[in-house]
Amino acid sequence: MTRAARLLDVLLIVLLVAYTEALIFLLWRQPNLLALPLMLPAAVVALRVKHPRRAVVMAIVGLLLGPLTEGLCVAGGLWSYPETGGLPYVPLWIVPLWAAFPGALWIVVRSVLSVNPDERVRPRALLWALIALAIEIGLFVALGPRPVLAFAAGVPFALLLLGLARRREALLLFATGVVLGPVCEAIPNAAGAFVYALPQIFGMPSWLPLAYGIFGLLVGLAAEAAWAIAAQRSELSAELVSAPRLPWSPRPPTKSG
Repeated sequence: MTRAARLLDVLLIVLLVAYTEALIFLLWRQPNLLALPLMLPAAVVALRVKHPRRAVVMAIVGLLLGPLTEGLCVAGGLWSYPETGGLPYVPLWIVPLWAAFPGALWIVVRSVLSVNPDERVRPRALLWALIALAIEIGLFVALGPRPVLAFAAGVPFALLLLGLARRREALLLFATGVVLGPVCEAIPNAAGAFVYALPQIFGMPSWLPLAYGIFGLLVGLAAEAAWAIAAQRSELSAELVSAPRLPWSPRPPTKSG
């Protein structure tokens, strides 16, 4: 990618964040209606991923992990939504946002480092990412009301994850989460779209950037691992189809009559 194209991608993410925040500010009291225009950022991110199958896999990962994590955190008392449109715990409009999240993370990685998700990642990386995500949810649900303890446990956990990953991409996923999460939440939180149980800085808990950094790292790695699994299976299927037929292989069925 040229430098201009990389800068354009970063600018696009900034514009999508501004668009999203403005819509939530205006329409959060109509949560089901709000979900419709928020499909646009998800669609734009999918197009900018520039690989249809990879975009679909990443969107699925975001759709599964984002709302599930939010539901568990709301149930654990970390924050709440005044308007959910009749749904339990979370409103419908968060769904398209989380569908866009993994793709947006990797667009930033591609823009800064000129790399795409690694298709050679081992499948077990997905399992480790999911286990670490479960640990993160438990950590912040348990310690969120006590910020000092949340930092005392969260910082070593983040350093451990980054140390295990030992990749520039992992560090950038973490840093993007640290910045992108709180920035995306600032205006909607001020408008009342959701309320934190422990409002400390601009209505948000002090540990939020750390939690978002860990979440961005784990969701990004989970999306990469899921895509690697899909790509490796597709490659294996292609090899099986193109493999020469051995003498003892069953003949393909033929039409009779």
